[in-house]
Amino acid sequence: MMTVFGHTNGGWNDSSWWNSSAEFFKREKVEPFEDPYVHRKMEGSSWTPKADVFEDDEGYTIVMEIPGFDRDWVKITISEQVLKVSGQRIEEAHEDIAIHQRESHLGAFERAFQLPDDVDENKVNAELEDGILTIRLPKLDTRKPRKIDVR
Repeated sequence: MMTVFGHTNGGWNDSSWWNSSAEFFKREKVEPFEDPYVHRKMEGSSWTPKADVFEDDEGYTIVMEIPGFDRDWVKITISEQVLKVSGQRIEEAHEDIAIHQRESHLGAFERAFQLPDDVDENKVNAELEDGILTIRLPKLDTRKPRKIDVR
């Protein structure tokens, strides 16, 4: 099952990436929330956004910095317990100005995270606000800690 959040860009072809990534994650026994690609340049990626991962009793939260990105430029997919976040920002044409310095990130990025077994893939949601992408990954109800009252 593949769950897709956000908008897709017809130019992105994910099928070969998913096939090789899913096999790689299984073969290398990637730990939950580990992104083995972050330390080596992905084909087509020109930069890697920073991401923080948090856990509480309700689930997990991934917070990723993608300043200047529009929702339409971001794609989030889940397949075989791997969450992939990708996007692309293309430089706008500036015919009447000269750019002397550019420190903002342009081009494509990809991040992938191995998800733990207790994520409810059907309830994942994402929000992009002020350059911060927040992905909430709720835990399955059966895996959440619950209080047992003693009588």
